[in-house]
Amino acid sequence: MRTSGQTEINTHDWRIKIDAARGGQIVECTWKEQEILASGRPGLWPVDQHAGCFALVPFSNRIRDAEFTFEGRKVRLLKPEFAMPHALHGMGWRQAWTIEQRLPGSVEMVLDHGKGQWPWPFRATQVVRVDATGLSLSLSILNTGKERMPAGLGFHPYFPRTIDVRLRMEAEGYWRTDPASPGLPVVWCAMSPHTDFGEFRSLKGIDLDNCFTGWSGHLTLDYPTRMLHISMHASHQQGNLIVYCPGDGGVLCCEPVSHANNAINAQNLPARQAMDVLAPGEAMSVEMTLSPRVISANQRDT
Repeated sequence: MRTSGQTEINTHDWRIKIDAARGGQIVECTWKEQEILASGRPGLWPVDQHAGCFALVPFSNRIRDAEFTFEGRKVRLLKPEFAMPHALHGMGWRQAWTIEQRLPGSVEMVLDHGKGQWPWPFRATQVVRVDATGLSLSLSILNTGKERMPAGLGFHPYFPRTIDVRLRMEAEGYWRTDPASPGLPVVWCAMSPHTDFGEFRSLKGIDLDNCFTGWSGHLTLDYPTRMLHISMHASHQQGNLIVYCPGDGGVLCCEPVSHANNAINAQNLPARQAMDVLAPGEAMSVEMTLSPRVISANQRDT
């Protein structure tokens, strides 16, 4: 039965609160009573709380000046006050989703987007599922219109940022951003393999908002004081990872996405950084899994 509003998943030591009516977001996610995602509150839109996780659809991150041209069509998007003058994070996080199916270990949500400021209609489907191996999120978009459309997908999880959290991942490089417009890429920089963000152990004052490209699709977060290890795996379509670590906040975002920031306005991007193009009736999908485990005292500093 299709419903809107709020629901929960309580199984396999997980407790997940979902607010479909406000952006189809996860607002609380704990495992064995430990915060896996930073906790928010039902009833608030994602823009009003840096918490949980929401879907990025039909594009990720920023589009410069909220406008672009696609196959000869000039498109102007809404310029939200919180991201002026750029468009941000797509449409899914600012619309109500409908709960299509509820099972003990999963929730399926759907967003039917008609023509509007994003001039191509689409259907997005999001599934939140838990089992003994962890939490999995899947997201798909179907072009329900009669014209080709640009498309991008991703996830925007907020992890708790503690003074000793350590992020480990591998990528080929990252986009240095415009100091005047954080998040907008200007120069691509190569990086050495086996990148360890341990130098950010003391995260006070650190302000990071970069898109890493050629990402392996795997990362780990270690919380030695909490004796918690989290492993993230993302599907191969998401070869880009946005790391957002606001200097004045208590969150760390690691966002697997299918394209680089402002990709739709960029020229000559490698294929894995560019947006996809969907023909009428065509779909694309991505997945992300989070697998937590408790670490022992002798593993905390390894």
